[in-house]
Amino acid sequence: MKTMNLWMCSAAFVTLAGCLGPNPYLDSCGQEWAVESVDAKGVNAAGIEVPIKENDEWTRGTLCLTSAQAETVTDPGSLVNEALRLQALSNCKAQAVDLSLISEDCDENLSEPVYVGECLVEHGECQADDEAGGTEGSDTVGGGFDTPTDKVSCVGDVCSVDQSLVAEVLGASESTFAADGTTVAPHYTSSGAQDGWVIAGIGSGNLGDALGFENGDVVIEVDGETVDSWLAVIDAANRSLHADEVRVVFVRDGRQTSRTFSRI
Repeated sequence: MKTMNLWMCSAAFVTLAGCLGPNPYLDSCGQEWAVESVDAKGVNAAGIEVPIKENDEWTRGTLCLTSAQAETVTDPGSLVNEALRLQALSNCKAQAVDLSLISEDCDENLSEPVYVGECLVEHGECQADDEAGGTEGSDTVGGGFDTPTDKVSCVGDVCSVDQSLVAEVLGASESTFAADGTTVAPHYTSSGAQDGWVIAGIGSGNLGDALGFENGDVVIEVDGETVDSWLAVIDAANRSLHADEVRVVFVRDGRQTSRTFSRI
């Protein structure tokens, strides 16, 4: 079973919870790009024109790209450009169906690709970009993190995490995570299905201790989404990358509990 370091793998997760990062670790060197279906409309059975929106926002397609992939995202006809436009078109058409529209003009109202912000990719992909001349990430050197317990303040099950710890964890190297000692590994039910991630390696003053976890805790949900696979972890991290607060649900001693983290 591959053991994984517990680290806060996005600005949001670093600040708010502590994301479950594997070997290789997640890294925020990814670039999130989006295409929106701005001004897309459709007509319903009553002949009424309806804007194709979801939660009062235009639908969009997004992709998390490495820096190498992002170099061609704005080039018409490139594979990355076409993939992004196809996702945006698919999401727009799906929303038109949800709105019971009998016609739509999604394909006529796709925006140009726009950069949204950082996103998470596996650390190895960032290293590949660095070797190819991409942007190098920063590394925290030395043993473990700098007094994490001084940078996390909890009242009951609500914790505030100082932004300096966010920055430190985002820039940390694999050796720093290893020196910290907090780890997680897949947790399985008696039937063999993964249902979450079990935490181990908690020691006095390390990252997991500062975040209020205990050895044996099993994280099962992050911000309303189950994390029963590695892909689910990546999805949850990217959804919460720019959030200011996140709720983590975990099982301790057979009882389900939760902890909410926010950055300060």
